[in-house]
Amino acid sequence: MKKSLINPMFPTSLIASGLLIAAFWLLTYPFEGFAGAEVSTHALFIPGQYLHLIGAIMGVVGYFGLYLTLRDSAGGLAFPAAFIAIVGMTLFAADAVIALVIFPTLAAHAPSLLDAAGPMFTGRVLMFYIICYATHMTGIVLLSALMLLYNRVTITGICAFLLGGIAMNLPPIPGMHWIAILGGVLFGFGLLMIGLALLKRGQ
Repeated sequence: MKKSLINPMFPTSLIASGLLIAAFWLLTYPFEGFAGAEVSTHALFIPGQYLHLIGAIMGVVGYFGLYLTLRDSAGGLAFPAAFIAIVGMTLFAADAVIALVIFPTLAAHAPSLLDAAGPMFTGRVLMFYIICYATHMTGIVLLSALMLLYNRVTITGICAFLLGGIAMNLPPIPGMHWIAILGGVLFGFGLLMIGLALLKRGQ
């Protein structure tokens, strides 16, 4: 087994990312989405976004580890799949930075901008969110397909990663925020299972 495959940093990053991202989504349970100044001023918003940010950073490291586990068996397909996933997770981290820095300021000084029909959730900003989540979803689907084809380290974990990643990244549906929460928790569980399986394999 190659040294890169048994380096515990990569599966540990997947485990940490899964736990943190799942915890982030659970902390959004009181919300009906992310629009509205009352969301950005909620006591759980800032702690949740820190979990979001750190979990995404850990996820980038973990995705690179997945690339290392797939590059020999999947050949030239591994790099584009991992690259798209890493870009998507990086954009997911950027989303957390925006939420931590910009949203609380707007909530305090220009709350109308955070309304569901306001400029932070329509137009170019909405397009940015769509690009972020569509990119991440695409990367998740591609990585899942390669893992199922070439490295079935844990079928349960891969399926949770795939299904949760799709549900987590779906466009928001009014009154259906629970779908994103369920998806985020399932996605985090999938990362956890994959990380544990890779860690066990490395040992």
